[in-house]
Amino acid sequence: MPAISMGKYSIQLKEKITTALNNEKLNAVFHIFPNPATHTLQIHTNASSTYTYILFDDNGKNIFSGKISGQDNSIYIGNLANGMYHIQISNESQNTYNHSFIKL
Repeated sequence: MPAISMGKYSIQLKEKITTALNNEKLNAVFHIFPNPATHTLQIHTNASSTYTYILFDDNGKNIFSGKISGQDNSIYIGNLANGMYHIQISNESQNTYNHSFIKL
């Protein structure tokens, strides 16, 4: 592995370092739209498995949760206040996919 030198200091890399989060463990691709959304959040995936989702507000408060299955799903968000929200989608092994969206 290469060494990184800065002045009198150097770092010798001995192992591969991962610097990004990887959602590949879900083995699914999620498309969440529209963003911003007003009444309904659409979730499309290439897998037909069952997933659990949790919707959080921008302060991290759990707003509601549920399950989705199949390739095309929708979640009604019309009763939410305008703002930034986050959705976490998990499979049975607790591997997760995270996405943020704006509610108008």
